[in-house]
Amino acid sequence: MPPSSILLPNSQDPHGQSDLFSGNWLYANTVKEFIAESADSHVLAQKIRDGYLTNLKVVPGLKEVEAWAHSLPDLASLLLASDLQDQVIIIEYCLPSQDMAYPQRMDALICGKDNQDRPNAVIIELKQWERIDMRVSIKKNYIQIRREGEWQNVMHPAEQARAYEEHIRRVQQICHLSDNGIQFSAYAFLHNAASLTGYKRMVLFGNRPKGEPNRLYTLEYWQALRKRLVERVGYGDGLATLHALQELKWESLAHLKELPKRPDFTPRFLGIPMNRQAKQSRLSIGYALYLLLRIVFMPIRLFLQIIYWLFFS
Repeated sequence: MPPSSILLPNSQDPHGQSDLFSGNWLYANTVKEFIAESADSHVLAQKIRDGYLTNLKVVPGLKEVEAWAHSLPDLASLLLASDLQDQVIIIEYCLPSQDMAYPQRMDALICGKDNQDRPNAVIIELKQWERIDMRVSIKKNYIQIRREGEWQNVMHPAEQARAYEEHIRRVQQICHLSDNGIQFSAYAFLHNAASLTGYKRMVLFGNRPKGEPNRLYTLEYWQALRKRLVERVGYGDGLATLHALQELKWESLAHLKELPKRPDFTPRFLGIPMNRQAKQSRLSIGYALYLLLRIVFMPIRLFLQIIYWLFFS
């Protein structure tokens, strides 16, 4: 697969695109149209699936399609409450990097203008973590979550959002487009986490006092996130930001070898299986070790018994 098939899903030049919303992403539209389409989340997810197949040349997994269907209506509700209409939303933005065949994708970008008429793009990392078990990790900027019975080390959602922002700012610098006007900010939104236990709150927010978060927002803090969106993109349409992102897309090809590597947020399994088959396997290994130890120490035991019988009985 040629690298251009990821960054440039069509072969037209940057000045002759037939589609206003084309780019290195799977879906883009005005926020108004996105909100309307989210009324049938499965149809919207199907559109993104089609964009996945067209741009990445593979079929996404069923779990990913279901995640779009569950997450995007909540994002649409947030945008509706923020009174955003003419802004542009991008879903699954493919980050420019050296690893073009398998790009890291950001969940959503909201494009608009701030109160100083500057183009802005707000990165939103969506997490469906309402019922997920979590605990503190000894690895810096990571937490541990349990999925399908196994504990994994995953990057803290706020740190993941920060890493996305730093990466795309770095791409801007490499492409000499720091002055193209886009101001980036990034937040993580646990959109279905309405109430967290004290321990989960501590895992996510640390020991900081309860108050407005900096990058991580649960459903409890959706009003604070709405305020951030209005500040960043609520004062103008997103076309200027969209055009700047399209320019960044084309310039990335010219600086391909200089781009940073693909950020890696792959979960790290900790090898603590909880399912029945894994438990049986673990018990089998333990029993085998027990038998081995008995065989090794049996001659020693017999020798000590003989000594006892000879000299002490």
